[in-house]
Amino acid sequence: MRYYVHLFAVVRVKMVNIEATSQREAIEKAEKHADLSRQFNWESPQHTATGGGGDGGTDPYIDDAEFAEEVTHVLVDEEGDTQYTNSTWYGNPDCRESHDAEGEWIPMKGA
Repeated sequence: MRYYVHLFAVVRVKMVNIEATSQREAIEKAEKHADLSRQFNWESPQHTATGGGGDGGTDPYIDDAEFAEEVTHVLVDEEGDTQYTNSTWYGNPDCRESHDAEGEWIPMKGA
């Protein structure tokens, strides 16, 4: 049997040049400027992993981006299961709510 496994990974994106009057406003502005869909579209000619922190990148707000070494969830689809009847979500074994006693990936309830 073949499977399609979707890894939902965490990335860290360092935003720079954010002018704000409070930390909360800075968060809102960073989210607005991030455009993560474009940043992580690997086939886009505009893709860059780094940006305007003086490194010659094209984005004036993103200075650095990297995999944060965490996969939070996994979705497993079975090849040929066009109705996704057997598709299953799994939670990260490092999350208390989503692992069994052996620390193994387990199906998520209600997913």
